[in-house]
Amino acid sequence: MARHGFLLAAGAALLTAGLFACSDGSSPDSTSDELTAAQADSLAEVITQDADELVAASEFNSTSAVVLRHHVRIIPHFFPGPPPCDPAISPDPLSNSDNDAIPDSARFDFTGCSFTRGPFDVSVGGTIDLIDPSPTVPEFAVRLVFNDFGRTWTNTQTNRTRSVIHNGTRQISANADELNHSINNFLTEYTFASGATATHVRNWTGHFDAEVPGSIALDSPLPSGDWSFAGSSTWTKGARTWGVQTTTTTALHYDPACSVAPRFTSGQLMLTVTRNGHIVNVTIDFTGCGQYSVTRTIPTA
Repeated sequence: MARHGFLLAAGAALLTAGLFACSDGSSPDSTSDELTAAQADSLAEVITQDADELVAASEFNSTSAVVLRHHVRIIPHFFPGPPPCDPAISPDPLSNSDNDAIPDSARFDFTGCSFTRGPFDVSVGGTIDLIDPSPTVPEFAVRLVFNDFGRTWTNTQTNRTRSVIHNGTRQISANADELNHSINNFLTEYTFASGATATHVRNWTGHFDAEVPGSIALDSPLPSGDWSFAGSSTWTKGARTWGVQTTTTTALHYDPACSVAPRFTSGQLMLTVTRNGHIVNVTIDFTGCGQYSVTRTIPTA
C-alpha cells in the first residue's frame, strides 16, 4: 500500500450510517419466541447496514474521510456541502514511533458537533480512539475503540427523531490485495422514531479480496471486489433477545460505482436466528445496487 496520511473513514461512515436505516416496523411484536416477518425485516436492515458500514470504514479516500496529518474534516457520505465538524484531536502533537501511516494513539472527540443537512438536524457526540496495535513495527494495522460514539438526527419535516450509539472495538489490517476486519463486542443501541429501542452486539470477522490484485491503496477509493462476513451476535428488541449466527453463503460483490447503501450488487448472507430452541432462518439476497430481498423460513424438523 502506498503511504499517504492515514484516513479515518470510519468516522465519516459512522457519522452517516443509519440516517436512512432501521425501520421499527409497523406490525406489533409477537409474543412467540420465533422471529416474526416484521422482526426479520428489521434485523436484516440492521445487518445490511453493519456490513455496508465496514465497507465505508475501508474507503481510504480523502474526499470522504478524516485526514489525520492535515486538517481534520468529517464529510457525510449522503450529504454534499461544507464539512460540518472538526473533532478535537489529542494528544497534540501526535507521536508515531515507527513512522508508518498510523500514529501511536489519537483520540477524536466529537463533543458539541451539530449541523443541518437537507431536512435533518444532526448532533454527534462521544469519542473514537485510534491506536496502532504494533507501534514499533511499520505496517498498516489500526485499532478503533468507540466510546459512546453516537448520532441523533431529527427530520424537521416530520419532527421524528432517531439515535444510534456505538461502543466497542474493531481492528483493521490491510495490504494491497486484501483487507481484514475483526469486530469484538461491538454494541449498537438504536432508538427508533417511535421510541422503540433495539440493540445489536456482534463479534464478526470481515474479509475483502480486491478483484484486481494490488489495487488497494491508501488515499484511494476501495476498488471492486468481494466481501465475506461471519460471526455471532445478539439482537434485542423489546423484551426479547435472539442469538444470530451470520454466514456468507455467496460472496458479496462490492461495486465502487454504486453510491446507494448497501453497496453490494450480488451475494447472499444467511442469518440463523434462535431463541429458546426456536430457529428461524433469514436469507438476505443482494440483487443490485442498494437493493436486497429478505426471505424468512422455519426449518422443518
